[in-house]
Amino acid sequence: MWLGACGGVFAAASGPRRGTDLQRNVRDFLCRCPEVLTRDAASDLAPRLELLCGVGLEVGAARKLLFHDASLLTGDLEPTLQLRLHFLTSDCDLSPDQALQVLRSCPDLMSFKVANLRRKWCFLKERMSGGNEQVLEYPQFLTKNLLLQIGPRFAYATERLGLHLSSGSGRSGPCAEGTHALQAASR
Repeated sequence: MWLGACGGVFAAASGPRRGTDLQRNVRDFLCRCPEVLTRDAASDLAPRLELLCGVGLEVGAARKLLFHDASLLTGDLEPTLQLRLHFLTSDCDLSPDQALQVLRSCPDLMSFKVANLRRKWCFLKERMSGGNEQVLEYPQFLTKNLLLQIGPRFAYATERLGLHLSSGSGRSGPCAEGTHALQAASR
């Protein structure tokens, strides 16, 4: 019954594949998160999908997110969502509509702890002289690895490409150099 009710989560996440691939995906998912078997699909798991769709995620994106981050299926999803929205509105100074837009365009933000997101935001703001405009332009920045992707690429962009950004300049408005460094650091 559980697989029948939630099979769409696995099918949407795995794309158009053969039955054996779907079975392998289900097996791998259940090995990562066996606790999901204790949940009732209709009364516990389906409302999580509805909550994500209620904030504007497409059904396929919400299913993929739930498949790849099993903690969203077993943990308390509503406070997780509220914490991410609070971070985007208070720390990043986005409007509530902009925060929802960022979550819709980059649902993977739900998989990161707020402390992790805050470190990346501080780096963007203080070291890269960026701001909320850059987050709106490229929300995937907050999902990149600070030590392995953002930092080294930013160092390359500033040292090799001759971009001169003042560290901790306090600029809060758009910065053309900051935008270019952000894009270079995130690719």
